[in-house]
Amino acid sequence: MKRKKTLIILCALLVLIIGGIVIVNAVEKHVESISTIDEVVYAADAESLTEIKWTFEDKTLDFVKTDDVWTYSGDDSFPVDQEEISYLIENFAEVHASFIIEDVEDYSQYGLDDPEAEITFVTSDGETTLSCGTFSTMDSKRYISINGGTVYLIDDDIEEYLSSEKDDYLDNDEIPYYQQIESVELTGDSNLSLIYEEDATYDYTTSYNYYLKDGDTYLPLSDSFVTSFLGYFTHITFSDYVTYCVTDEELSNWGFDAPSLTIHVKGYGYDTDFTDDNDLGEEEDHYLYFKKIDDETIYLRVDESQIIYSYTAEDYETLTGYDYESLRPTAVVDISASQVQTITASIDSDQYIIDAETIDDIVTYTVNGYEIEGSTIVNDITSLSVKEFDTTEPPGTEEFSITIVLNDEDNTSLAISLYRVDGDSCLVTLNGETLGLVDRSQMSTLKEDFITTMLNLGKESTDEADQEISD
Repeated sequence: MKRKKTLIILCALLVLIIGGIVIVNAVEKHVESISTIDEVVYAADAESLTEIKWTFEDKTLDFVKTDDVWTYSGDDSFPVDQEEISYLIENFAEVHASFIIEDVEDYSQYGLDDPEAEITFVTSDGETTLSCGTFSTMDSKRYISINGGTVYLIDDDIEEYLSSEKDDYLDNDEIPYYQQIESVELTGDSNLSLIYEEDATYDYTTSYNYYLKDGDTYLPLSDSFVTSFLGYFTHITFSDYVTYCVTDEELSNWGFDAPSLTIHVKGYGYDTDFTDDNDLGEEEDHYLYFKKIDDETIYLRVDESQIIYSYTAEDYETLTGYDYESLRPTAVVDISASQVQTITASIDSDQYIIDAETIDDIVTYTVNGYEIEGSTIVNDITSLSVKEFDTTEPPGTEEFSITIVLNDEDNTSLAISLYRVDGDSCLVTLNGETLGLVDRSQMSTLKEDFITTMLNLGKESTDEADQEISD
């Protein structure tokens, strides 16, 4: 009985072992083939493509090509950025793989049972779909499958080149980066006329390049201030559109039959051939139209574009707030040492004249034959800066005045007078015209340096002579 029981147990064990072997054989019957490769597994041909569509981040985009022009499927009015689509295709021109996995049955282990993205390329010969799975834990490369079959481990993550946002492929307007702006005209909520002219003779100095045109008068402007001003409409990032398909008939509905502000910009772009840093590119001529609906809503249109954008109310307020006072130079005078012929000022009742002579770019200053260190006084003069423009009549107390005569053909005279306003400020006039307020400390420095120089006049020569006698 005991032997019979043992035999039954052994038979049962044998059945289990045989069953296990059958199960193992059944499981191991399917073995995936993994091999290393070094080849391009897909190559998009831009010429033969007729459609590109992809699903990514739960959104589907679809672009079709007709007569070499890409449009958005179902919305022909959407202005497609042709260069952006071309760039996308270029990134699929050579999809390179380093591993191939064949005979796959369980795609979930590669994240391909529910792909993160799928992109389909359509030609007259058919469709090719690339599905993007997860990353390999070994080398962080992405798994893809082609047409739901063979799996590859690719070197370059193609998913990075996809966007789920349709607007990323919109052909936005743009204002070129100007190498040189020739003129700017503002009409409407702001009225300004600016020109660019190097070495102009509208004033005593050629330091300025931009001028405000006021009838037949040309007023110099600060290059740095003008550059900031231009940035409000030449460096706009056009992306926040409100419509991309306005018709000519609909423009009045948006208020563009009567713009609040019109800006006309003319100039030259950059030389794309890069033959010479000084070469100008193509001539550019653009109009920008702004419509202020209310204090918070500003619309913008470029040239004859069908796209209307939002423009921030803050930038519009800043842009229309510019005027001559905010663009004019703050320097009381803008001269170089080599331009100076004489500098004249009085101490008490005594008048002193500094003569300047430039030889080989070296300026020598003398007073009554004595050589002095005049560069300090010139620096003090050119450092005078208007902190607040003001055209009021100067008060009665003049603290200091100084006159510079230039060595130009006209012997131009620049008479600077400084009047005390309070302990912090002086009112400055140039040739009798009130400019505004300067820091009183600047006046004090100029006055003290001039007085000190004149009081020490000839002292250095006397000291040298005394030293020679003692020797």
